[in-house]
Amino acid sequence: MAARKKGPPGVRRGGGPRRRLPEDLEEFARSDEKRFRPKRKGDRRPRLKDPRRAGALIPGVANRDARRVYDARASALQKAEGDLRGDLLAEAVFLQVWRGFSITGFDAFVEDALGLSLPGAREEAEAGAARLERPLEALSDRLIATWIRAESALVETGGRVTCRGEHLHICVPFERSLESLQEVNRRIYPLLRDHEEESRPREPRRRVVSGRREDGREGRRDDRREGRDDRRDGGAEGDDKD
Repeated sequence: MAARKKGPPGVRRGGGPRRRLPEDLEEFARSDEKRFRPKRKGDRRPRLKDPRRAGALIPGVANRDARRVYDARASALQKAEGDLRGDLLAEAVFLQVWRGFSITGFDAFVEDALGLSLPGAREEAEAGAARLERPLEALSDRLIATWIRAESALVETGGRVTCRGEHLHICVPFERSLESLQEVNRRIYPLLRDHEEESRPREPRRRVVSGRREDGREGRRDDRREGRDDRRDGGAEGDDKD
């Protein structure tokens, strides 16, 4: 039996050209993509992921900002000495900054990332916390997010964020103070907006029961229904026909 001849690629038996598939389906058919991701109309760039999801390294902070602050502080700690190193170690505990590099805790951060002895680093951190007038413990998630967001905006301009007691200090160079503070405001504003939405009291929803709302006024829909019933009965009560 003679083998059937194949026609040229892209031409079907009817003689007409084969209708081409969309570009993304062509890529999927050629196994260029392991998963089919159809392109949506108007998609110009990938959507940003909410940094407050469970996958975030630090709640309320984008992973890129957490990593930027970690890199800057780890580099500063490796160069620091004396009281400054103790202050930076205490602030690392306040922020749990090691999470920006997916490090499990203070011990691994000190020994593996910084190459310091653990007992000595603990003593320096405790002394630094005493100078900063704060207990040596992590801050709340909201304060950590505020601090790291602000500091991530200042890494490139040479600014720094620190604390003293119950006050947060933002230090920026005079020459670049305007753009630095503007960038801090841009990073902090989403947190402020979320806080305002959470703290705003919500009005209870009004329920309509038997044509009357809880405030005593008649419901419109029931009023119209009662009017139709009156007309169907030949008029409102008391309007007798002759």
